[in-house]
Amino acid sequence: MIQAILAGILIVWTWFLPETPRWLVKNGFVNEELGALADLHGTGDINDPKITKNFGQIKAAVGGTHG
Repeated sequence: MIQAILAGILIVWTWFLPETPRWLVKNGFVNEELGALADLHGTGDINDPKITKNFGQIKAAVGGTHG
């Protein structure tokens, strides 16, 4: 019973989770991906060198051709 309740909570929770930066790049949401990376790293600045470096690495790994 407890497992079913926890499974139900997790299923509902997935509707509120944000997309991952990799998914955003793969689907062409470049601006959103930069914002998500900035939020994840806690700086909030999309022009931060750490953010742009991670963006380039993700784009190369995913093969994003958008933007």
